[in-house]
Amino acid sequence: MAYSADSLTDNVRQSNSRKRSATPSSGTAWLLAGLMAATGAIHLAMAPVHAGSSLIDPIGFAVAGWFGLGVAGVIIAGRATTRTWAVALAGNLVLIGLWGWSRTVGLPVGGHASSAEAVGGVDLVTVALEVAAVMVATALLVAPRSLRLGAPVAAIGALAVLGVATAVVVSPESASHGHDGAGGHGHDGGDHFAEMAAIDASRCDLDFNPAAYYTETAILGIDTYGGGAMAGGHDDHGSLTDAVAVVDPLGGRGSKHLDTLVSLSSQADSESAAGRVIEQLGYATEDEYQAWLQWLAPQVGGDHDHDPSAPDDNDGHGAHLGPQAWLAMVDADQCAQLAEELEVAREVALSYPTAQDALDAGYFKVTTYVPGIASHYMNFRYVDGEFSITEPEMLLYDGEGPDASIVGLSYYVLLQGDAEPTQGFTGPNDHYHRHVGLCIRGGLVVGDTTTTAEECAERGGVKALGGSGWMSHAWVVPGCESPWGVFSGANPMLDGALGEASGTDGGGCAGSGVRQRYDLTPGRPGSIPAAGGAAEQAAGR
Repeated sequence: MAYSADSLTDNVRQSNSRKRSATPSSGTAWLLAGLMAATGAIHLAMAPVHAGSSLIDPIGFAVAGWFGLGVAGVIIAGRATTRTWAVALAGNLVLIGLWGWSRTVGLPVGGHASSAEAVGGVDLVTVALEVAAVMVATALLVAPRSLRLGAPVAAIGALAVLGVATAVVVSPESASHGHDGAGGHGHDGGDHFAEMAAIDASRCDLDFNPAAYYTETAILGIDTYGGGAMAGGHDDHGSLTDAVAVVDPLGGRGSKHLDTLVSLSSQADSESAAGRVIEQLGYATEDEYQAWLQWLAPQVGGDHDHDPSAPDDNDGHGAHLGPQAWLAMVDADQCAQLAEELEVAREVALSYPTAQDALDAGYFKVTTYVPGIASHYMNFRYVDGEFSITEPEMLLYDGEGPDASIVGLSYYVLLQGDAEPTQGFTGPNDHYHRHVGLCIRGGLVVGDTTTTAEECAERGGVKALGGSGWMSHAWVVPGCESPWGVFSGANPMLDGALGEASGTDGGGCAGSGVRQRYDLTPGRPGSIPAAGGAAEQAAGR
């Protein structure tokens, strides 16, 4: 088929006419370019802020960022067509939809999988810009000649939009991730969040504690990254831990039993007082337990820094309530070593399945069963001021009879002064505590640290100073893992029901009345693979 010069000229003219119809107003196109560049810049700036345990979040923000900047670049280069407007419209609708999804029911993937995030100022500005981009792109597609902006007006609008984006990117809220309230992080600053993200990317210690531990610490605002060093305010209920939505399950109405828990907790200044709290927790409903945790949050949230000169027993009264703080471990060799040590400790504990086995091995009962800390059987031959994993000075049992089952270990080191011993398990998280001033009769504790000398004498006992005796627990028995931490001062699994079931439940804390309350599977929920232990994680397998 032959073409004349005139026909070729006509085709070129028609093609140029179609291109011009795609960009009827260069001012309007420039406004869209400004909107796309603004949203792209914000998304790119937020990509590193969202780095953490999941790569999906930062990659998603990076893709959204380059999408916005790419469309803006095409427009600025003068190569935009109707297809460009369609891509801008569809892409922004997708981003708006994903944002709405993440703020209502939660996206199914990413670092906040299935958890609705809170709405922040950065979010609202970004979505507003995306909505504006949708409106401009729609106008260019549907009625290209109805929206005409002069070059000066469009330039001012585009610069204003970019100015807004710049303000958002450099704002403190953007640096701190800006998700305050339920379901959000609410970090004190970008430095904390950046540090947390770096720790999450390399830590190897998550499955030393059960999943319940991370849920509890999130509600209480206890620092599981810096061991208390990063705890700078807890008004968001877990700013330095996995975020959880904190809603009062009792709707502010409280209950009679919650009043009992609050009253006992506010007076828990001794071992027996803390034991009464843990016993009563066993009778609480799930709603009452959650409400109690929320009440406890401001009481304990900032008091878990474990300074070496200020032991976590508050000078020896032994009232252990709530999870321990945790200093994240990122050294793979240390994680592997601690995993091996805990396995050895577990084997040692299981080699004394009943209290009778302890008695046969030279241990003597030194305390009755106290909820939270169990009954203690002590081998005085091992009390030599030296820590040895295979020679625990105390074995902990779920009752007082010879058929009581093992629930944990306690190591006892003699050291003068107020600084706790440096000996112990690998890593910085096994802390010691003291019980100063117990009332002892015939080698058995018959009164806690608040017992007066007169009261102790009436019981036929003598007040023991105990200032040089430092104890450290290890909850390594399967089924008896502590929701408050593997080395926590008390274990809420050891409730009154467990003591009553001693010798009849088969061991492994099967008789605990709160067994169903806690997720004892290892690791922070949703953050690490279900298979493999700490040693395998540390070795990169």
